[in-house]
Amino acid sequence: MKKFAAVLALLVPVALAGCSHPQQVYYAAPPPPPAAVISQFSQQGFDDGSRAAAWDIRHHRAADPDSHKEFRRPHVPAEFVAEYRHGFSRGYDQTFHYETGARPNNY
Repeated sequence: MKKFAAVLALLVPVALAGCSHPQQVYYAAPPPPPAAVISQFSQQGFDDGSRAAAWDIRHHRAADPDSHKEFRRPHVPAEFVAEYRHGFSRGYDQTFHYETGARPNNY
């Protein structure tokens, strides 16, 4: 019985040591924008969307570009809002897909 207790006393810490390793998480750099020629406002939207998706992923939030203030009320001239939002959506979608391997639910 003493041998069993001694072996058990040695094996318990070894067994528990395997359970204490934290899971490593790697964050890759956002992918570059598409090679097509894009305007300044579309590029700004793409960059902002990419940052917003990375923030959502880091904070375990649902994938929803509409939840970001920059998408709802962009700081661009009124005639370029649609172009900015299109770039934002592309940047958000591409970064979210690249980082998680999945597309956001609302696409």
